[in-house]
Amino acid sequence: ITVFCDAEESFNIKINHNTKLKTGYSVYSSFQLTLHSKDKNLLFLIQSFFGGIGNFHIHSNKEVVDYRVNKIDDLLNIIIPHFDKFPLQSAKIIDYNQWKQCTLLMGNKEHLTRAGLEKIVSIKGTINKGLPDKLKQAFPNAFPMVKLNYTPKGEALDPQWISGFTEGDAS
Repeated sequence: ITVFCDAEESFNIKINHNTKLKTGYSVYSSFQLTLHSKDKNLLFLIQSFFGGIGNFHIHSNKEVVDYRVNKIDDLLNIIIPHFDKFPLQSAKIIDYNQWKQCTLLMGNKEHLTRAGLEKIVSIKGTINKGLPDKLKQAFPNAFPMVKLNYTPKGEALDPQWISGFTEGDAS
């Protein structure tokens, strides 16, 4: 599962403007796998592996299916322990560690305060494509952390890892 996720998954932190909340923003954390609809049975098997948590979203063109886990308790108690026990081997480990940090802050309810939200915004700036311009403008005091560079361990790759990664990302 981890090797396939090294190729296919994404760890996301979404921050949306919401005037109904004290901080003015809602924060969501998610683990997501997206595949062509012909491979949806594989996503069902992955959901089963994780104990049935998460949901599916079929895109409007019906060619793409997402498996998403966004319930904070499931992320904290199932997804994070899995990836801590079976770590990612690619550069995705850097995004995972930053995503995990944000998710743990959310688990501690820190996203409900302005100071905690600014911490999350700073960390989010290092994940995937960084901060959108709207968040940069809304949080001028939240300085994005320095994005870490990935350095492979220099060890020979496990043939099973290569096989799993190829299953997810090769053509």
